[in-house]
Amino acid sequence: FPLGQECCGALAAHTGRPGRAARLQRRNERAFGSPAATGPIVVEAAGCGQELKAYGPEFSSRVVDAVALLAGSGASAHRSVPLRVAFHDPCHARHGQGVVAPPRQLLSAIPDLTWYEATEKEVCCGSGGAWGLRYPKMSADLARRKAADLAEGGADLVVTTNPGCLGQIADGLALEAPGLPILPLTDLWWYATRTENP
Repeated sequence: FPLGQECCGALAAHTGRPGRAARLQRRNERAFGSPAATGPIVVEAAGCGQELKAYGPEFSSRVVDAVALLAGSGASAHRSVPLRVAFHDPCHARHGQGVVAPPRQLLSAIPDLTWYEATEKEVCCGSGGAWGLRYPKMSADLARRKAADLAEGGADLVVTTNPGCLGQIADGLALEAPGLPILPLTDLWWYATRTENP
């Protein structure tokens, strides 16, 4: 966790503040080392990952989605998770970065877990950076539509890989499927890879 790192700047860029976004980029480039520095910069939030990958080729070549890193790590899940899980692809992961297979690999590797994805997996949840602030009615409608779609398959749990989507879908679930929880996929993976207590 390098000292001096800042917000990735995505929200500043989305809300028409390019100067602030550029300042945040410069601070992050300093915090994470020179462009010649090596080693991955692991990012859990899909929206932040997409913004960081837009910094430039030297920096972006080091940015790795946390789910993709875990899927390629060789780590295995050994704890049984007998749940039915609905998975939501964030637009920033699926369309922005092309991170499609890794979350499915992790879900498929968890013992006793059954998972499915939304029927309308290509449809945005309505968060989209600052999009929800600009178009609140349409954003709320999309949140409810996405929540209903995810809940329709009888899920015990919903997982996703972006905090903006998580909050947006949680709001929709509160109206469409009260009591259906949502978590980051990395939290579910952490639980499934822990050694069970004797």
